[in-house]
Amino acid sequence: MDTANPRPARSPLDETLVRMARPGFHGFREEPLPPDDAWHGLLHAASAHGLLPALASGAADPALAARLPEGVRDPLVRARSEAIAADRVQAYMLGDLLDGFARRGIPALLLKGQSLAERLFPDPALRVSRDVDLLVPREALDEAGDVLAAQDFEPHAQSFYRARHFHERWLHRGRVVGGCVELHWDVTLPRAAVRFDVARWFEQARAIDLRAGRVAIPPAADELAYVAWHALAGGRARLRDLGDVAGLLRDAGDAGLPAAAEQARAAGASRFLATAFELAESFWPSGVRLPETGPDPRLRGTLRRVAWNPSDVIAHGSDVWWAARQVARWSLEPPERSGIVRLLREAPLEGETPNAPSTLGSRLRRRAAVVAALAFLASRRAS
Repeated sequence: MDTANPRPARSPLDETLVRMARPGFHGFREEPLPPDDAWHGLLHAASAHGLLPALASGAADPALAARLPEGVRDPLVRARSEAIAADRVQAYMLGDLLDGFARRGIPALLLKGQSLAERLFPDPALRVSRDVDLLVPREALDEAGDVLAAQDFEPHAQSFYRARHFHERWLHRGRVVGGCVELHWDVTLPRAAVRFDVARWFEQARAIDLRAGRVAIPPAADELAYVAWHALAGGRARLRDLGDVAGLLRDAGDAGLPAAAEQARAAGASRFLATAFELAESFWPSGVRLPETGPDPRLRGTLRRVAWNPSDVIAHGSDVWWAARQVARWSLEPPERSGIVRLLREAPLEGETPNAPSTLGSRLRRRAAVVAALAFLASRRAS
C-alpha cells in the first residue's frame, strides 16, 4: 500500500468512524455529534468496527441523549449502560483473578483489553472488550483453572479448546455482562506460520498500575508486534483494533519501532506489523517511521494491496466473507513458512467450532471457497 498518496475524501460517516477510533477519543461530550442523517448507518458500521461503546458515548448524559434522532436513542442508551457495566465488572474481575493467581504463585500477563482501554482512552468504557485475556504458563493451566472455578467461572467446551486452540473460554455462572475470561497458554496455534516467544514475555514483563492493581503486561516491543498481528490475524481489520496500534505507535515513537520490527520479524509477523502501521498512518498520521520489511512476493503483494485497501477496511470492518479473510491473512504470512499448499490445507480448519467440528465434506467445501476467494482477489486491482 502507498500511504504517501493523498487520501480520497471520506464521507461524514467514515470520518466519524475514524474519529471515534482515534487514540485518546474523549467521547461526544467534548466533540460535535454526527449529523442526524448519519446515525442509522453509524449503528451498523460502529458495530462492525468494534466502536459501538464509543458511539454510545453520544448517550453519555441526558442532555446529549435528548439530541439523538428517534430510533437510535434507546439502542445507544442501552449500549452505554452495558459498556459502563462491562468495564466495571472486568476491572473488579481482573483484580480478583490476579489476586487469586498471586496467592498460588501463578504468573499471569494481561493481553490487550483493559490494559489498552485504560492506557489509551480517558474513559475505558469507550473501549470495552467482550472478555478478559490472560496468559499463563502451560504448566500452570490447571491451577489457574482452579482459581477461576473458585470465583464462579466454568469452562466452555474445554476439551475442544485444549486440543484445537491456544486458549480456553471460561464463562461466569451468573452470566454477567463482560463476565468471560480467555485463559491463554499461547497466543497462536502450534502449527501457525506466526509464533511469538511468550516464554520470554514472562521473563521481560512490564508492570503497570490499573484500577485492578499492579498488572503485568508483555514487553513494549513485543506488545506492539502482537497487537498489530492480532489486529489483522482474523483476515479483516476493525478501526478499533487499528486505533490500538496507532496508540502504541504513538507511545513507541521512532526510538521504539526498530525493536518492535525485530520482534515481529522473529515471530514471522513483519508484514502484519507493516500493514497495520500503514493502515494506522493512513487514518491517523503520526510521522513515525517503521523500518522497511522488503518487497512482497508478486502474488502476495497484489493480494495485500487489494485485501488491505484503507477504503475497503472502512467500508467492511468485520463484515468480510470467511474465505476472503483466510486469503487476506495468508497474504501477510511469511512465504518461507506458509506456501499456497498450507493455505489450502489449513484454512478449512478455521471453520471448526465446538458445535461444528470438521468433516470431509465441510473441509472440501471450505477449500473450494478459499480457491474462489484467492482467484477473485488476485484478479482485482487496488483502488
